[in-house]
Amino acid sequence: MVFTASNLTLRGGIYYFRARIPTPLVAAYGREIVSVSLHTTDPAVARLRAREKRLELDRALQALEHGTAPRAEQFRGTALHMTDAEIEQFCEVFRETALENDEAARIKGMQASSRELDIDMLEAGLPLLREAFALGELSAVYPELEAQMKALGLSLSTTSPSYEKLARRFQQVDVELQETLLQRRRGVIVAVPRASTNELSIRDVYKCWLRQKTRDAKTARSFEQAFENLEALCSVKAARLLQKANAVHYRNALQDGRKLSARTIEKQLTFLRAAWQCAVNDNLLDANPWVGVKVALDDERTESKSRLPFDIAELNKLFKGEVYKPWFEPRPSLGNACYWLPLLALFTGARVEELAQMTRGDVKQDPEHGWYLSIRPEAQTGKRVKTASSIRNVAMHPEILRLGFLAHVEKLKPQDRIFPALRPDKYGKLATVFSTWWGRYSDECEVTDSRKVFHSFRHTFIQVCKTKAKAIPPEVREAIVGHLAAGDIEQTYGDALYPLEPQVAAMQEVEYKGLDLSHLYPAAKPGQA
Repeated sequence: MVFTASNLTLRGGIYYFRARIPTPLVAAYGREIVSVSLHTTDPAVARLRAREKRLELDRALQALEHGTAPRAEQFRGTALHMTDAEIEQFCEVFRETALENDEAARIKGMQASSRELDIDMLEAGLPLLREAFALGELSAVYPELEAQMKALGLSLSTTSPSYEKLARRFQQVDVELQETLLQRRRGVIVAVPRASTNELSIRDVYKCWLRQKTRDAKTARSFEQAFENLEALCSVKAARLLQKANAVHYRNALQDGRKLSARTIEKQLTFLRAAWQCAVNDNLLDANPWVGVKVALDDERTESKSRLPFDIAELNKLFKGEVYKPWFEPRPSLGNACYWLPLLALFTGARVEELAQMTRGDVKQDPEHGWYLSIRPEAQTGKRVKTASSIRNVAMHPEILRLGFLAHVEKLKPQDRIFPALRPDKYGKLATVFSTWWGRYSDECEVTDSRKVFHSFRHTFIQVCKTKAKAIPPEVREAIVGHLAAGDIEQTYGDALYPLEPQVAAMQEVEYKGLDLSHLYPAAKPGQA
């Protein structure tokens, strides 16, 4: 950017920066004229300070005009390195914006005396600029470069090898710019070059990830929080200016803050890495600075966070707890989910949300292989699955039938939810309240190991299947719990869904020796749960 002589006024020997606000922006800006003391009597110093004031004002006006950050906002932040392309981009924007502002001032009209003063100043300053360029002298460049970076909100480490490279290119462009302005003042027509810009902001990277495919609200919010943390701790706003050193600095800042666990920090880094990769894949960015930036997780702490299966003693405690007493009355917000979700999870290995969202229509009967559960997404009812491989049919274990589950669901209409008391949370999840309750219930049953949660039913089912690997092949086990890719199933069986026949045989083998559920059989109870 550049100022003109008309922006400088002299009052009592002190130079002032003065500019008129464009009429359409007066109301938003709050005044018609800006007049600021430059606190100097030296015309050379005044010229430098006026440039900075002009930059600041133009940024403010551009933001008001467009309702967004100006184009140069892409350089905002602290950079540890700038590539050759980024240096060229910075200088292009500097030159283009300066010529645009000068052209705007010319169109508004310039007095002959101001034009002559401009010519005098340019003719006097250009030889000094050319001489410094010829000698490779940068001392006069650094203050002006810093003023330009400050106005744009950019700070480049002076220890970076790219800092001097930027200064030398900036010096060259400044000489060319002053020569161009002198030609314009002499009446030569000068076109305004257009800088090629890449305005992809850090927030745009998140948006890029978001639109790749349909994201559930909870996952989207988790990613968004990772970006909010990044924006709070990292002043870089342009995605392409964020280098690996910035990513490492961000990780270190999270660790030094000591407010987040190592596992949480690693998860946030994973989110950022995945989102950046989407932008790279779309050719919006050249590289992913988050690759390789990780947190070393302590093996013991990692183990302490892993989920463990229940043992038989714990299962007996859970299924002989208060919920399974004849007098138990569930909370209205839970209903019969208290009773059936644990049993279904134990004998299907399904995830809690997969079970919580089931409708009567998901309980189906095959004429040859009997009853099964159909787990699949459905936009109309809001049913979702974790991954594509989670879409599956699961043969119903004989024990579930023995416990009277069919008698419970047969009285429902096809579209009715099996657990109507469960209400979705803000992310659409139905099992949130149930999961909170389950933590308290398991404590009451003296199952207090923090690694043993509701998801432990899934681990328990998988563990039993593994102990009977000869009778339950790994492929069948993986299909039942939703770990087998649909492509692999289709290639082998010609259908995206794994067949029921091997599942039925596998379910006959799933047995929890020592678990006593006889008190839950319909004949042993005064009424249905």
